[in-house]
Amino acid sequence: MSAECCSNHNSDHPKPKAGAATFPMVLVMILALVSYYGCTKVDQLNGGFSAKVFGPYLGEDELMAMSPSAMDLLKEKGKSAYAKAGCVACHQANGLGSDAQNAPPLAASDWVMASESDRLIRIVLHGISGPIQVSGKEYGKGVMPPLGAVLNDEEVAAVLTYIRNEWGNAASEVKTEKAAAIRAATATRGGAPWSASELLAIPLSKPGDK
Repeated sequence: MSAECCSNHNSDHPKPKAGAATFPMVLVMILALVSYYGCTKVDQLNGGFSAKVFGPYLGEDELMAMSPSAMDLLKEKGKSAYAKAGCVACHQANGLGSDAQNAPPLAASDWVMASESDRLIRIVLHGISGPIQVSGKEYGKGVMPPLGAVLNDEEVAAVLTYIRNEWGNAASEVKTEKAAAIRAATATRGGAPWSASELLAIPLSKPGDK
């Protein structure tokens, strides 16, 4: 092969040079727009599904309807505390109480259904003794033992929320913070149970107060 032939061959196919290649910006913009449009379409055409929904529920509304509320969960804790503290032995599982044990009913009780739980918390923490009038009926010299050493603040709040919203009762929930505040405020009382007259002299706090 002649030198002239080799020279012509090399000039037709120049050697590649090292360096940064330029990518067409128009193509970059087109790809970006296509990606954005595709993501938007997927989001719009997702069939109405929610990230909160899991099978076998058909939609978020059904899931929410089947899920227990915060009140339901609190009442469930309260029901357990009601059994743990032995309340069921006197006040019964149906909340109707026992005349034989001088235990007034909790169902439809004006004490239980009070606008606030100040007095109820004290009863659970320290107990109550002596005569008491519940929903217009007199009960004798029964004694309810203190449960403050048996139930912690969360359980006190839960059991009172339970009895205030069971057996046809409907009242506001009792906050753990309120039970803790009253426990602290009455810590110097010791083991002395309350009387009905003492409790009635205590003004009820405003809704939402601790």
